[in-house]
Amino acid sequence: MNRAPEQPTWTSRPEVGSDLLLRFVVRLTQVLGRSVMRLILKPIACWYWLLTPSTRRDSAAYLTRALGRPATARDTLRHYQVFAQTILDRVYLLRGERDLFELKIVGRDNLY
Repeated sequence: MNRAPEQPTWTSRPEVGSDLLLRFVVRLTQVLGRSVMRLILKPIACWYWLLTPSTRRDSAAYLTRALGRPATARDTLRHYQVFAQTILDRVYLLRGERDLFELKIVGRDNLY
């Protein structure tokens, strides 16, 4: 019998931050701009990294598989920081501010 793949544990965990904090960060992003927010994201990602040991373990497990070697604390912190940067970029992309990005599509012909 075929079984559905198991749901990753991190998807069932409650959000650590609050809606109010998220709205504040989005507003701050609008006021300060992308460059300043990229700097501010580093300590925010560190804060999340420190407060979520179970998510850190999930990150390490994923990165161990992806990297083909045991993931280090530095790897998982970088994983958190890249995730935070992706969320920041989405704010700008959703606002239509695509001119902030250099988009390069590679391998498009392989899709057809």
